[in-house]
Order: sequence, then C-alpha cells, then structure tokens
Amino acid sequence: MAVKSSGQLSLRSDILAEVGGFSYVNLSLRNLSNAAGFSTPDAMSEFYGYSRNRYYISATGNGYLRTNFVSPPYPGGDRSAFSMGLWIRNIAPGKRNQNLIAVGDGMYSTTTGTFTGRRDYILMRYLASLNRIIVEVYNNGTRRLKRDYPLHDYPNLAYTGVANSGTGWTSGQRGITDGNGFTHISCTVDLYSTTATNSIKVYWMGDELTYSVSNVNSGVYPVSPINGPYASVGEDLHQRPPSGGSWYGDIDNAWIYPGNLGPGVHDAITNLGNVSMMSYFQNNALTPFAVWAFENNTFLEGGSSVAYRLTGGGTYSYGTY
Repeated sequence: MAVKSSGQLSLRSDILAEVGGFSYVNLSLRNLSNAAGFSTPDAMSEFYGYSRNRYYISATGNGYLRTNFVSPPYPGGDRSAFSMGLWIRNIAPGKRNQNLIAVGDGMYSTTTGTFTGRRDYILMRYLASLNRIIVEVYNNGTRRLKRDYPLHDYPNLAYTGVANSGTGWTSGQRGITDGNGFTHISCTVDLYSTTATNSIKVYWMGDELTYSVSNVNSGVYPVSPINGPYASVGEDLHQRPPSGGSWYGDIDNAWIYPGNLGPGVHDAITNLGNVSMMSYFQNNALTPFAVWAFENNTFLEGGSSVAYRLTGGGTYSYGTY
C-alpha cells in the first residue's frame, strides 16, 4: 500500500512500512531515501504517494539465469571465500531437484556446446530424493568438498520446518518462510579449508543448519581460488541446461558476495526481509559480486544497474507483492 499523499509523515509508521529493509537501529531519512532511489537533499515530502513495487521472477520449470561478468569485484584481490543466497518461494507441486545458485570459473556454452574455463565452481542445490540441501565445491571438474543437510532431521528440522521427507520441499510444504511464502537460503564457503564441516555453512532463514551427512573432504590445501566471472541462478554452471534441476518457483534478491560473511550477517539479511539486497550492501559498505534484485525488470551488477539479462528455457513471468 502506497504512502499517503498528504499530511504529516512518520519515518517508522508511514515510510519504513513501504520501503522496508531497515531496522530501527539504522533507520534514517537518508537510508530510506537512498533505498527509494531519491538523491540528496532529502525531504520527507518526496515520499508522498510513494509505492515500492517488489518484483520477483517466476519460472514453472526449466528456469535458469546465467551471467558472465566482465570485471567481477574481489575485495583485495581475494577469491578464497564466497557467500551467496536467494529468496525463493517454492511453487513446485511435487518434490523435484532444484539448483539454487552457483558461482565459478567456467560455464557450459549453449552456443558452442562445450565447457569454458577450468570448471572451478560452487553449487548450492536441493536434492529431492533425500530431501537435502547440498553445497559442493569443484576444482577443475573434481569434487573436493561437499556437505548434505537433511531438512527433516533434528536439529535442522527446527529451523527448516520441512518435516515430511516423503513429501519433500514443495509448494505444499515450504517449511519456515516469511509472510509472503519466501524462504531465504544462503551459504558461505571457505575455499582454504580442507574439511567440509569447517568450510561450508548453510543457513535457512538466517539460522545455521548444523547437522550434515555424506561429507566429502578434499585432502587438498588449498582448494584453488575461483577466478572466473560466471554466476547462475537456478542452474548448475557445468551441465547442459536445463539439467533437470532448474528452478521451479518465485525468486527475488539473489546475491553473491566474494568473501566470508559470518552467521550474524546471514541473520541480519534475513531479518531485514525480502527487500533490495543492493541497499543492504551499500549501507554496510560491502561490494557484492552480483545482486539480482529484479526491481523494474532489471538486475544489479557490481553496484551498477544494468539491463536484466535472462537466458534459458521454461516459462518466465514477473510478479509483485
């Protein structure tokens, strides 16, 4: 609902309710104006009638987005850790594999039918047959690190709410979500750790999942840093798309950060809600690798708004909430 068009305005009850994305601790007219796209000088009157459309993109099977960044940002040249996540509302009627998000040094080319780069990459996905979130790290095509998180096993169940492993993670059993049915799923991977339980951390709505099985440890120190500029939402970078695990749902505010973000940050991102991730990074002086915000049918790359590029099959549509 839009901000009222006349009368006295309150930062908290009028403007924050529409803009979203901030706690009372970092609430200010400048922060809210920046999130709304207003330049300085700031004025409360700019928000009269303001309405923030929250866009998401929906795919009903075989959905994927792949992007090649020309100059991805790396703080201090470090490529030894990545954090990434997305808000997803599962709309699959039955349980199915879902590739969530990936970053890597190489990608399958739909044009040439070949792989490019070294095939160093990180993939977070949902494995339907075992009802698990899985994070894998590949080094030149060889899997070096892996953690499997059963969503239905204790203590993970307390954080996911996906209780029935037979039903799995579906539109009818989304587990713990926000008020719009979206779940924030994120992870951090430290490529310089050779033990999966130390290297890989997964978060469901900001809570770390601590129980994992079928861990794969590399025995190699360090796993090679990822130098490549490739990223994907909804697909494995190193399979010919669609691979059978393309996304089936509504996706918003997917993000990748080239560094190790601790549990407090994952929790903070979730607590801010499904709002513009670029505003969060800017307000905390962080430079992301990529953010797919989908606002006004665009996505944000390295802090700059550019034309949204969508590749892949399936049926796509935009929605607002």
